[in-house]
Amino acid sequence: MPTLSVVYVMIAGIGGAVFGIPILNKLGIRHPVARGLSIGIASHGFGTAKLFETSDREGSVSTVAYILMAILITIVCTVFFS
Repeated sequence: MPTLSVVYVMIAGIGGAVFGIPILNKLGIRHPVARGLSIGIASHGFGTAKLFETSDREGSVSTVAYILMAILITIVCTVFFS
C-alpha cells in the first residue's frame, strides 16, 4: 500500500516539525545531539529543516540520524520481507 505509506510518512514529518521542538523544549531537553537525534529519527526531512533554523549543530546531527535510519530501515525491510 504505497499510498498509505506516503500519507503516514508525511504525517510523521509534518507532525515532528510542528510539535517535536516544542515537546523537546517542554521536556527540558537542550543538548543539541539529543535534539538532533530525536527529530532526525522521528520526523525525517521536515524536522531536519526546522532544526537548521535553530542551530547548525542540531540540524547536522539530525541529518546524520535521518540518513542512518533510512539505511537501517532499508536493510531491515529487505531482510524481513524478501
